[in-house]
Amino acid sequence: MRRHPERWREVLGHTKVPRYFETIRPLLDIDGNGEFSPLTDELLLIRYLRGQRDDALIAGAIGSGSTRLTATAVRAYLATLLP
Repeated sequence: MRRHPERWREVLGHTKVPRYFETIRPLLDIDGNGEFSPLTDELLLIRYLRGQRDDALIAGAIGSGSTRLTATAVRAYLATLLP
């Protein structure tokens, strides 16, 4: 489907995908600062999926006002979301 983005609209409907992401948006707040940010939360997720752990996982990727300040806290949260 990657080569045929229009197929996504056929399969999922053009309104279902944005609605789905709005539904899961609160879950995507990986660092726990109350909002999803690609510069912090998405970076944490990408690093985690690439196998980075400990300081390499969180270095420069924790947003201001975050409640998950350690790699251990971030990993524990991500473990609740991922299979």
